Amino acid sequence: MKRAMVVLLSLMCAACAPVVTKVNVPDIAKSDSLLVRDMRPANEKDKNIFSLLISNDKYGIIRTGDERLSPSPVRLLQYQAFEKFKSEGNSPELDVYHFVVYQNNKSQLTAGTTGAVVGGLVGALVANALSDHDVQAQTKIFDERTFDRSANDEYQRGFFTHTENPDKAAVYIVYIDTDIGGKKVFTRTLAPMHKHGDQDPLASAVQLAIRNHLSHYDVGTPLVAAVASTTPAVVTPTPILVATANVTAASPTPAVAAAPTQVSAASAAMASMARDVASQMGCGAIQDNGDSTFVAPCGSYGVLIDCDGSQCRPVHTVKIKGNE
Repeated sequence: MKRAMVVLLSLMCAACAPVVTKVNVPDIAKSDSLLVRDMRPANEKDKNIFSLLISNDKYGIIRTGDERLSPSPVRLLQYQAFEKFKSEGNSPELDVYHFVVYQNNKSQLTAGTTGAVVGGLVGALVANALSDHDVQAQTKIFDERTFDRSANDEYQRGFFTHTENPDKAAVYIVYIDTDIGGKKVFTRTLAPMHKHGDQDPLASAVQLAIRNHLSHYDVGTPLVAAVASTTPAVVTPTPILVATANVTAASPTPAVAAAPTQVSAASAAMASMARDVASQMGCGAIQDNGDSTFVAPCGSYGVLIDCDGSQCRPVHTVKIKGNE
């Protein structure tokens, strides 16, 4: 238990450390001429750790806030937009409705704490199982209404689907919503927290998200400079719960299947996730232990894997007969 507390406290300190990443942007001052109206909700600019309790669904989700980067994300957006549109001879105005970054390292923090509790070889396997996992960066057009409906459960904006991130690697999720020259674009970018090269992963994620976002403003298509309105637009989120962990959004009225089919599909999904956990630890084929738990043999001992419907995690070692 003492070891678990040490690991948990160290993870908490790592999440709270006021580290500022300096992004080297040559001649950034020249982009001051591009007019930017930052119309984001105030909370998008601030850091927030949604929960420090490992049993809480919000655990491992953090809103990074503007202070982590210098220049700030919106300033970097202004610079890249200026660079993009100056070559086209355009000087559009830029309205920013949303620009917010979340980090999701739920699996890594959970594995680290669980590994400390279990201890020994199995604990080390658990703690290191997800440390080297990576994910391919991707940017997609996102539905603004879906984003707004999650206002009361903001932490869910930091979730990803199994298709996006099958190995549950630690990721940054970046949302950008802008209006440039009368064209509105809302994108969501998923990028790795795993370091590639010399640049800080957060800086890489934000700059990639900006580049991919701006690519939706077609090069060569004239943009009409926006006329400043006397009454700025106000974004009012609608507080309706929508997202769930590792579930891809479907139609507003989901199809209802027969109960046995639902149970069978859920069991198969949990078994698949449990096999992934066992594989990550180098253990053998899982055995159904009942009550949404599985046992994976690891030589002369086994590891009990507990599943809750959205994820599976190793809990503790168990005795098994021989090398089953």
